[in-house]
Amino acid sequence: MAENSKSGKIVLVVALLVAAGGVTYYFRSPGFHPSKGAYYFDEETGEEMARPGTDVPPLIGKGGKPTIVREFKYSVDGGKTSKVAYYFKYTDDWKKKLEEAQAHGGSVDAVLGELIRAPSPGSKWISFGSDEAQPIVHPDLPPNADVLIMSP
Repeated sequence: MAENSKSGKIVLVVALLVAAGGVTYYFRSPGFHPSKGAYYFDEETGEEMARPGTDVPPLIGKGGKPTIVREFKYSVDGGKTSKVAYYFKYTDDWKKKLEEAQAHGGSVDAVLGELIRAPSPGSKWISFGSDEAQPIVHPDLPPNADVLIMSP
């Protein structure tokens, strides 16, 4: 009987770990996850562009300054329309770490150096992990929305 109780506890612990992993994966940072392509935005010119998802923002814009940032863009209607939840870029130190990790096939926790801002004009850059960032990172969505992360 004690053996069945022990086995049941092990199964329960494994199930909880799998569930926690799934929840973490689902709600993890949409920070720097290299993809085939991604949307970027030049803050100086207002131009949106598609670039390789491996480009680590900020990137040098037409004016010669680091003004190109990445967009976190989503849709709740199957891609018919889209909305930019926020722009993101990395601090200089973390940009360097990410580029070095990419060059050597490694990875780093990009959230630590990620800065975000709302797409509204004049919004300020804040740390992704800050309390202030949470309403931006987790926008209000329609009930039962099927969220599609947009990429070119």
